[in-house]
Amino acid sequence: MQDTDPPKKLPQGWMISCPEATRLSSERLDRRLGGWELARHRFHLLICVMCRRYARQMGSLRKLLHHHGDRTDGLPEVVLSEEFKKKLRDRMRD
Repeated sequence: MQDTDPPKKLPQGWMISCPEATRLSSERLDRRLGGWELARHRFHLLICVMCRRYARQMGSLRKLLHHHGDRTDGLPEVVLSEEFKKKLRDRMRD
């Protein structure tokens, strides 16, 4: 193998699963990821288009929340029916 050939296997611990990547994307809303977490998360996003899309959506949500904060003035309270809550929970499980 030459120095320019890509490795056949990644070093142990570099690859994270899609659920782990989405968890880290969500956690970035609340806290800074540590160096190792951030590196593994970014590496996963390089190769996974779906997680990259989710991370981009979380970034947009972060900007929106930062811009608008806790402003709820003038907004009506939303009450979800039990039937809607059940359907939502069922869809989230799928």
